[in-house]
Amino acid sequence: MMAQNDFTPQCVVAIDIGSDGCGYAFSMDYQFKTNPCDVHVHRWSPSTGSMTSLKAPSAILFDSDKNFAAFGYDAQDRMDEILSTGDQNNWYYVERFKMALYTAVEEGEDVRYDFSIREKGGKEISAKLLFSSCIKYLKEHFRKTIDDRQIGVQEDKIKWVITVPAIWTDSCKQFMRESAIEAGIPGNQFTLVFEPEAASVCARFLQVNKIENEQHTIILKTFQPGTKLLVVDAGGMILCYI
Repeated sequence: MMAQNDFTPQCVVAIDIGSDGCGYAFSMDYQFKTNPCDVHVHRWSPSTGSMTSLKAPSAILFDSDKNFAAFGYDAQDRMDEILSTGDQNNWYYVERFKMALYTAVEEGEDVRYDFSIREKGGKEISAKLLFSSCIKYLKEHFRKTIDDRQIGVQEDKIKWVITVPAIWTDSCKQFMRESAIEAGIPGNQFTLVFEPEAASVCARFLQVNKIENEQHTIILKTFQPGTKLLVVDAGGMILCYI
């Protein structure tokens, strides 16, 4: 479980900022050594109902001073309450903000450090503030998760990974790197990974075949060298081998 800069982490945390939902997954070093597919994924749920999801809605709420107020299902619920009181002009609410980054590049904006996004009411807000607040929220949520589980992980022994679409330009990637640093993730503990590459690396460890050896013991085998993989992005990564 080696990483860049001669850095051997105790834990690797992957953050996915999606068009519809955001979430994170993590794996401890000792778990990876015994079973690379033993990954913890937090399940999110709305305040009402029993439904759970591997991602929280890509929704974020700021107050009139652009201070972070809520994220995910909480942001949606808070915004419903705000709309019922007619006080929406004093708030900044943004949904599905991921692809605004790529759209800004296509429109010729220099997004390397920051650009503006219009929230639901038409007011402008810093894209850097949006993305860094999202990353920071997921980062702190992970920290609370492992603290609640009493898992001892040193802050400087965490490797952070953020997945990005393969179509993103170098300026988009620089923007994400700047956002991660703004969220409090040190540059030497952070890596950007293309989503299809992350999916194909994961496929290497999938146990896809069951065989029985001479001792009648069942062995789970992974993809063999030379196997061809087709990675299909259909709102999530679907893997199959041909």
